[in-house]
Amino acid sequence: MTSLWDRISSWASEHKGVVYTVAGLTLVVSAGGVIYYLSDDKKDTGAPSPSSNKKKTKRDKRRAKERAEKEAAKEQEAAAEPKKASVAPAVEDELPHVDESTVGSLSEEVCEHREFQHMLLQGACTTIRSLCSFGGRCIINSVPSWCDWNSANNLQERKEYAAKLKAAGNKAYGSKDYNRAIDLYGQALLCKQDPVFYSNRAACWNAMSNWEKVIDDTTAAINLDNEYVKALNRRANAYEQVDRNSEALLDYTASCIIDGFRNESSAQSVERLLKKVAEV
Repeated sequence: MTSLWDRISSWASEHKGVVYTVAGLTLVVSAGGVIYYLSDDKKDTGAPSPSSNKKKTKRDKRRAKERAEKEAAKEQEAAAEPKKASVAPAVEDELPHVDESTVGSLSEEVCEHREFQHMLLQGACTTIRSLCSFGGRCIINSVPSWCDWNSANNLQERKEYAAKLKAAGNKAYGSKDYNRAIDLYGQALLCKQDPVFYSNRAACWNAMSNWEKVIDDTTAAINLDNEYVKALNRRANAYEQVDRNSEALLDYTASCIIDGFRNESSAQSVERLLKKVAEV
């Protein structure tokens, strides 16, 4: 910078010019009125400082990282959406549809080969009696038949169907789709007579204030399990709704006895109904 300044001063002296320094800028005014701007390298505002370069680099890196994270999140969302869409139909497809005809076909399959099996076993006994006899008795007849095995297999299949239909019914009930839940519990009952299925369907009727249906389904549940406290309480409530207070009192009392009077609500219902019945 010193040599540059010397050259400028020498030039100004030779050309009878004037040299000014203003805010880090060197102005040379010649006799001809020409003005030259010479910037001081150390104070050149156009050139970024090392500290500003570092800040800019950090900021750029941070922004690049944020953009990358956003893009990665979008890709994950896009990848996850098709999976969700593909899972839901699969669950629906796996859900069996059961009616009286399909349940009947399961029963028919159990013994449709009974006659054919009997013929095979009879022929086998005649042909190889000497190989399979023990003490004058054909041991083939002691072997569990295919029909017995198939019967057990179909019973297991019915149980699996019932479990799937009950789970779907619970989901529909949770979504307040009561008609759908009623249909699913009904299908489950075709596969398996279970007091829980009846009681769950009664809960749907209860939500729809169909008290007679509640009484029907809870009665069916209690016939299968006479100590089913939840069904007793549900039927007692339905009885009370239709002013059958004596029946309601009996159910609430039975529920309290079975449950050891642990349910405070049922105990209070007994007291309330005792007053109602006494007033009649």
